[in-house]
Amino acid sequence: MELIDAENMEIIEAVLLPEPGPPESMGIGIVDGYPPSDDTEHADGGAYWELRETVGEATIAGRESANLLMGIVANGQAAMEGAAISYEHEGNSYRVETKNRLRVRARCGGVD
Repeated sequence: MELIDAENMEIIEAVLLPEPGPPESMGIGIVDGYPPSDDTEHADGGAYWELRETVGEATIAGRESANLLMGIVANGQAAMEGAAISYEHEGNSYRVETKNRLRVRARCGGVD
């Protein structure tokens, strides 16, 4: 797991979680930081968060899906062009690159 063309940002941790059921219908950690306090401390007492598996140690069976959650820290104004995930399956190596860009500004309304 690595960030593509990252400037002033790095991965703290990357974990896999099963697809959440209601009320967790959208991404977690987006609003409240990392680790996501709503999932580690409140809503269900941390039960959902305990299902996480560290990327690099996790195994996903064929036709199974999971959510990838990355804890990223930005040092001031920062950017990345995506993330790359490398994995192996039946002895073959693969690399998948996302195109999910992220920009962090020093302040809202700031210039990139």
